[in-house]
Amino acid sequence: MIARPLVAVLVLAGSIALPSALAGGGPHRPPSPVPAAEPAPSPLPPAGPRVRWVFREQDLVTCRTPAALLRHLRARFGGEELAIAAFAVGMSQSRAESFFRAERLEFPVEGIEEAALQALSPDTPPPGLYFMLGDSVVASFRVADIGRYPEPSEVEPVLPRLLPHAGPAEN
Repeated sequence: MIARPLVAVLVLAGSIALPSALAGGGPHRPPSPVPAAEPAPSPLPPAGPRVRWVFREQDLVTCRTPAALLRHLRARFGGEELAIAAFAVGMSQSRAESFFRAERLEFPVEGIEEAALQALSPDTPPPGLYFMLGDSVVASFRVADIGRYPEPSEVEPVLPRLLPHAGPAEN
């Protein structure tokens, strides 16, 4: 007959060693470190002068999007000086990226749901083009207000407020 203290020690040792062995580690092996997850890239450009285009898929059906204006701004100021990003509301990421490839738009676009956009940036509803300094909207061109996206001549007066050295565009 085994004494009760010995039984208790064997049961306790078994309850520690068995689950550890089943999990693939021995009682003396430390757990493997879990690699840190890479942070997801943010669709938001850094705080500074930036342009945000917010649109829905149905806004792309029209033959008039701000694609030409955005390409012009990108060529004039580059991505370092004036960051540009887009939010495709209620649209799949792959569909938005496909449109961007077709239009030769070389800046980030993120498919986002309406509720997520409202939580992230309630002052930039779709569809619209927003000129921002940090998180503040300096100028907005909402399609609901003006019935279309702006012309380059309408955007020119806004640029010196974002980039003090930005003079008139050269033709």
